[in-house]
Amino acid sequence: MMDLAPFRQLLEKKCGLVFENEKAALLESGIRARMEARAMPSAESYLSLLAEERREFGQLIDRITINETYFYREPVHFSLLADRVVPELQARPGRHGTITILSAGCSTGEEAYSILVSLAERYGREVVRDVAVLGVDIDSSAVFRAREGCFGRRSFRDFPEELLRKYFEETAPGVWRVREWLRGAASFLPCNLLSPEYPPALADVDVIMYRNVSIYFSQEVRSRIFTRLAGILTDGGYLFTSPCETFFYSRGVLDLIHLDGAFLFRKGVPRQQRESRCPVRGMRTALAAHGPCPAGRPRHAFPPPAPTGGVGKVDEAAAAPFPGAITPTLSPTRHGEGDTPAGASWGELSPLSPADGFQKAVRLAASREYEDALRELDGVIVASPGLGAAHALKGNILMNLSRFDEARASLCEAQRIDRFSLDASFSLGLMERMAGDFPAALRSFREAIYIHPACWPAHYFLAETLREGGEGEHARREFQVILKILQKGDFPAHGLSSLPLSFSARELETLCRRRIRMLKRAGNGD
Repeated sequence: MMDLAPFRQLLEKKCGLVFENEKAALLESGIRARMEARAMPSAESYLSLLAEERREFGQLIDRITINETYFYREPVHFSLLADRVVPELQARPGRHGTITILSAGCSTGEEAYSILVSLAERYGREVVRDVAVLGVDIDSSAVFRAREGCFGRRSFRDFPEELLRKYFEETAPGVWRVREWLRGAASFLPCNLLSPEYPPALADVDVIMYRNVSIYFSQEVRSRIFTRLAGILTDGGYLFTSPCETFFYSRGVLDLIHLDGAFLFRKGVPRQQRESRCPVRGMRTALAAHGPCPAGRPRHAFPPPAPTGGVGKVDEAAAAPFPGAITPTLSPTRHGEGDTPAGASWGELSPLSPADGFQKAVRLAASREYEDALRELDGVIVASPGLGAAHALKGNILMNLSRFDEARASLCEAQRIDRFSLDASFSLGLMERMAGDFPAALRSFREAIYIHPACWPAHYFLAETLREGGEGEHARREFQVILKILQKGDFPAHGLSSLPLSFSARELETLCRRRIRMLKRAGNGD
């Protein structure tokens, strides 16, 4: 049995990589493969070689890091970048020059080229004159492949066929290369994000894509790299992380904001810029209202944002920076404080504490004793107005009673208290779906999944909404996601804290398999 401890220490010290638990097998197999390639007699001698030879250290890194990526991974980020972030950056007063976008941990380049494709689709090929995309990765062989811009079919598994033929050329059977005019807008460098100094090209970056990179890092290393990346962002710049990584990071370094159902980070904007123009309000562009660019008529790269109050007005509460998720206080409000009516104490309103009252309301709601549950929740909310879960549950109950205006008000209050309220996002999606507002429902269900990726009820209703909207292939993928979650035994781990659910794992699995078969038949024209 190989002693991996000194290798772990070396890797964490030099580049922040952590290989614990199930990743230990990956580390050991990589070490053994490199020892065989270098004909090393022992682990100790190979450890000494690693400490001395920078090239061999890089070879080991190449072997033990998994460059799993593909085009348009998490597509909401590319839509958000093209539709909201880039136009807002270009429209800032005094803005001149190129917008620089960094793909940090770029692997073999799929993310960097996805950025360029999404921008070219929105603004035409002239966009390459106004945007520079830089990719960096610790894996030098991956950087070389990114520069080549050649990809196999697996990299395009979620990529539209028409975009493949528009932006790539087939150079060999099953091998596609980025067209030269687009490839020239991207550059790639090897870089260790934990190194003391970054290359000069990484100064004053406007947007950073830092997604699915930090899974190998300890929390301490994550914080150090996140702070370094925040330091190279321009004022008002944006940083994207994957949904599962969002909550790794301190909201004290950058502001966490919410746009179009996704969370991203933003660096504080200088005072004079805040006064002259709100950096988020009105960020939806005039382009968004006009649809795709007509063939042969490329648009000017970055049209001005729509005026405040126009088609693209953004809700200020949704766009404001979050102070972070609020943990509700379950202790009763003291007499005379908060929203308790004058002359009335909590004890006069209910014999239960807020925590007990809330749990009683949950039980009443599960039994469909809705009016009794609402009365209990009103007492809880009077005593603890900051208990977002109580507002979320109240909204769900009101929705079941078809009191939709009141339900929306309660759910929005839950989100105001805690912008990461999974229950509120999920319930809003249900209500919007019932009202036939499918685009809004899709946004809410995707937001719920962003908050809690294993929330299978959100996946289920997202799939059903997609199916009913005619997006059969996307719906089928969502049903398959649910099956994977169930196979992991995570049926109770949906994250919804108080909403009663009425079907079993077996019933859900059967339903999903039936939907998948139906959609496959429909796709084949059967």
